[in-house]
Amino acid sequence: AGIAKAGTENKLVVLVFGADWDKSSADLEQVTLNHRDVRAALDEDFVVVKIDCTQDTDERNSLWSRFRVLGEPAVLVLARDYTTVIAREDRFLDAPEMLTLLREAKDKAR
Repeated sequence: AGIAKAGTENKLVVLVFGADWDKSSADLEQVTLNHRDVRAALDEDFVVVKIDCTQDTDERNSLWSRFRVLGEPAVLVLARDYTTVIAREDRFLDAPEMLTLLREAKDKAR
């Protein structure tokens, strides 16, 4: 649904891999993604798709394999073909780091 919305709105997709039991994942979701400047950047040019990795499922394992995720949290930005990763960080990002990642991804997508 998130990828379809991104296509309709001509936005990039940000995949956020996280798990309920992981403090860094919780901080990324509750603090970084809710930071005023990050929220504004996301709302303007991106659609966020959260991938719940709390359970070890076939779907999670498939996405981990497809995108070569090493663990949680991980943030990947997909190009407008919605398959190519144009930016990624396999770690917690604070607001300034997230804004840098989003800016770089937006520049690459042009």
